[in-house]
Amino acid sequence: MSRWQLSALAGALVLGAALTVLPVALGGLSPAVAIFCGGPALFFFALAMSRIWPAALWPALVLLATKQLLAAVLSDAVVIDAPLRGAALLWFAELAWLAGQPPGLPPPRAQLLAGAMVGLVGAALGWLVLALASVPLAGGPLLTGAGVVAVVAVFAAFLWLNRSGRPAEVDG
Repeated sequence: MSRWQLSALAGALVLGAALTVLPVALGGLSPAVAIFCGGPALFFFALAMSRIWPAALWPALVLLATKQLLAAVLSDAVVIDAPLRGAALLWFAELAWLAGQPPGLPPPRAQLLAGAMVGLVGAALGWLVLALASVPLAGGPLLTGAGVVAVVAVFAAFLWLNRSGRPAEVDG
C-alpha cells in the first residue's frame, strides 16, 4: 500500500469513527443505536480494507448512512449539522474507495479535489435547503416544478457520472 493510500485509509477510519461517535457525543442519539449501526459498519469497513471482502464497503456505507438518518429523525430539533455529516459520509466513502485501490497507482489529486468540492457544495446546498425550509412559503406549482427539476437534475448527474466512470466499449 502506498503512502497516499495509507493516508486515505487513516482519513476514512477517522471519519467513520467520528460519524459513529459524534451523534452520541452531541446527545442526538442513544449509544445503543450507535453501537447497533456503527459497530457493524466499522466491522464491514475493516473487511473491505483488508480485502477479505472488498464489497463490504457497501454495507458499511448503508449502516453509517442509516445511523445518520436515525440521528436526524430521532432528534427533537432541526439538525443543523446534517449537511456536514452528509459531506463527511461522502468523504468517508471516497477515501475508503481510494484506499482499496490496487497498489502502485499515482495519487489521484484531481479526484480528491473533486470529492472535497462536491462535499462542500453539497453541504452548502443542504444548509440552503434547511434555511429555505424554515421560511414560511406557500407551496404551489412553481415550487413543485422547481423540486421536480432538481430531482431530475440530480438523477441526470448520477447517470452522467456512472457513464463517464466506465471504460469505453470497443466494437469488434
